Amino acid sequence: MRISEEWAKGRLAAHEPYLAYCVHHGWQRFLREVPSTVRTDLTARGQANIVWDLIATVADVNVSATEGLYLKRSNNSMFIVVEDEVIVRFKKLNEGGESANIQTELQIEYRDQLPLPGLGDLPRLDVGYRLDGTGMDYEAVMVSCPSGRGSAWHYEIPRMKLEAFQLAAESEPTIVQVRAKHLRLIEDTGTDPLDQ
Repeated sequence: MRISEEWAKGRLAAHEPYLAYCVHHGWQRFLREVPSTVRTDLTARGQANIVWDLIATVADVNVSATEGLYLKRSNNSMFIVVEDEVIVRFKKLNEGGESANIQTELQIEYRDQLPLPGLGDLPRLDVGYRLDGTGMDYEAVMVSCPSGRGSAWHYEIPRMKLEAFQLAAESEPTIVQVRAKHLRLIEDTGTDPLDQ
């Protein structure tokens, strides 16, 4: 199924800030927690794998608190289903919105918009980051429609959407903060307040 950029923007508009936040926060953790001496020694693939794991962790922890989104897993892949209308995955993207994948059966089916085991035939998109000129940080979060070995179209999520989401996220405790507080209560008291 070929989907238009306008159709995708309509389905993703309310969730673009959250998706951009996942990418941004994953990158911030990479830059903060992986020593620069290690970062410079990583291959492009090694860097992409670590960044993907960090992005996926942010998405996994917070998606249940985001109305209209839920996670689906298949093999070693994680997908977010948006409003039961479209599936997205996180990827490193190039200037043309294309991802570099090992051509597994799942990757081919995903990019060619073929039905996927356990995911059906919902349209699929990539949400990803484009590296800056140094290759050591990202410069944009993008949405791309995979098609064959390329991209049918792509667009950038405006940075102001990310900034607005960050301000809202900082004003309310996140699931991570709530879980950490809950674990501290168990450690301090020896009992789980949810069991009472």
